[in-house]
Amino acid sequence: MKILFEKGLSTECEVLSLEPGDTFLGIPIPMRATKFQNELKKRDIPTKKESGGITVTGTGVSFYVFEGETATICWTATDPDANQKGD
Repeated sequence: MKILFEKGLSTECEVLSLEPGDTFLGIPIPMRATKFQNELKKRDIPTKKESGGITVTGTGVSFYVFEGETATICWTATDPDANQKGD
């Protein structure tokens, strides 16, 4: 597991090793990235494929893809004040 800190706060947490039996919202991982993205789509979970990974749209959740397989899962904290900026 990798945890990043900024100004004393955890801003990112990444599980670096996915094992058979691990799931995300009931979807088994690791699996082929395209199949995993299609499984998310079947559950109306919007995603965006980016170089090197899959991001769950509108969230801080992403998956690193290595050699075509989902390899890690990462949660990135969002700025709680971001929604209030410009109000």
